[in-house]
Amino acid sequence: RNFVEVLDAAGAWQEEPAPKPEPPPPSKDKEEEDADSSDEDSAPMTTQSRQMLLRKINAEVLGLQQELRSLVAKSPALIEVVSVGQKQNLFSLVAELMEKARTEVSKNPNAFVQSKEGSAEAFVTAVLSAVQFIVAAGKWSKIAVPSLEARLVRLAALLDATKVHEMVVELFDHAMACAENPAKVLLREHLTAAANSIRVFA
Repeated sequence: RNFVEVLDAAGAWQEEPAPKPEPPPPSKDKEEEDADSSDEDSAPMTTQSRQMLLRKINAEVLGLQQELRSLVAKSPALIEVVSVGQKQNLFSLVAELMEKARTEVSKNPNAFVQSKEGSAEAFVTAVLSAVQFIVAAGKWSKIAVPSLEARLVRLAALLDATKVHEMVVELFDHAMACAENPAKVLLREHLTAAANSIRVFA
């Protein structure tokens, strides 16, 4: 092979490809737009957006909980049987919670001094604070994950709603006995609704 053939085989006669044009530099407006987008992605969630997210999660969990309760009500065999010992332990904890709330109601300094409207409202506020875990437990369709105390009351109500209702009514009767008018009037509506809601979990 002569020298020309060698060069031909090596592609010496082929034209070199034209270089690709470089993309134009981004405009100033584009740079600012990208920077704003980056800032939005990295910006922390605002209080409002965080609350909206929590409400959305709460609603989704509530829906799942209701479906699960309905499913178990139709087919109890889906969950394991609760032993007598487990039930006794659970109700012992709930009884301790009720006793603690009863003590808080009894020691309230406004329990027997309610001649003025202000002291009556203070007593009602103290009672509702002491039994807040019961009120929260009864909000089956509003609070998906209440406090630990409220969750214990819910678990007990799922096992024996009638017994839990009796325990709650006994506590509330004690609170009403400590109250005088006008505190009785203010308390009755709150406590009656809370006691009845314990048994409504379907």
